[in-house]
Amino acid sequence: MIKLLFTASRASHIMQFHQPYIDYYLQHGVQVYTAAQGQFEIPNVVHKNIVFEKQNLIKNFKSILELRKFIKTESIDIVISNATLAGIMTRAAVFMLLKKPKVIHSCHGYLFSKSSSALKKFALICIEKIFSPVTSLVLTMNQEDFAYAQKYKFAKKIINIPGIGYVPKFENLKKTEQNSKQMELCRNFITGENVYTIVYAAELSARKNQTQLVDLLYSLLCKHQNWRLILAGDGILKEELADKIKALNIENKILLPGFISNIYELLLASDVVVSTSKSEGLPFNIMDAMTLGVPVLASDVKGHSDLIISGKNGFLFNLNEPSDFANKLETLETDKALRQTFVENAKTTMNNFLIETVQKQVLNAYSEADSRLKFWNNK
Repeated sequence: MIKLLFTASRASHIMQFHQPYIDYYLQHGVQVYTAAQGQFEIPNVVHKNIVFEKQNLIKNFKSILELRKFIKTESIDIVISNATLAGIMTRAAVFMLLKKPKVIHSCHGYLFSKSSSALKKFALICIEKIFSPVTSLVLTMNQEDFAYAQKYKFAKKIINIPGIGYVPKFENLKKTEQNSKQMELCRNFITGENVYTIVYAAELSARKNQTQLVDLLYSLLCKHQNWRLILAGDGILKEELADKIKALNIENKILLPGFISNIYELLLASDVVVSTSKSEGLPFNIMDAMTLGVPVLASDVKGHSDLIISGKNGFLFNLNEPSDFANKLETLETDKALRQTFVENAKTTMNNFLIETVQKQVLNAYSEADSRLKFWNNK
């Protein structure tokens, strides 16, 4: 029996992205294992709770040794690692084994891009190069990452895929008391005549770049009294953002409601979804908006540019040109026909990223790394 291990930083990542693949392999007699931080239960799957923690070298080194022991004890044949931190730690664990399993690494977005500093880019490329000898296949999800992986030979084989498969979950969401309170807060915040609601749902972090969004919107919020911004999410920058908003005296224009589990309800209440992220893999917050029929204005960076053709199914803007952002955001408020065109074209675009479209591509890519993962209906 083939033994297959999926790793990710969080158990929620595996549940959100990899459940269809786990189910597929279970149906074909593969023994499936998972390793991630957190607990969950999938019938017939062996789960290992492993701590993957940013900026904690001691804990992470212990986790690498723990993961190495787990792979060795369970005699894992094939490993599919996901995202940056878990991907590095998983391959480090494999690197230290004499008998090494095949490794497939799914890159959900390298933490460097064209705009990154030379030092950051050099360091992260070096890390990928160190583990390239134990990486049979790298799957990238946007063209810029694909080009980097090919140029620096991050694996024996490199394939670009349109994500891991988008699964709309709008109908199966559970409403919690906490979520209801947050949504009530949001609804009260945007109550009024002709309110133009702008939403950015993401971790509050330097990479997601909400600080620049506040700067870009400040003069616009003063100019347009009916505009409101909701920054949904938690993260290390929450307190700093709150202080900035207070210092600018725009607390009545920008809301920080925290993490909202049923984000779709908020998206449906919005007029436009924005993102000022500095880099992405293939962002689900943008895919959610495009699927739900909410116009998108996003920074012209990798990941965004793989989803949006500016002027056709949304707008991209240059992070270094405030006027570009302002003009396009104002256009989205006033040009109803353009908004409708974006909505219709975005929904068509999203058909290319649905799990029904993508799953066969991903399964075939996995089987190219190891023929033991090829079954009769991988076609």
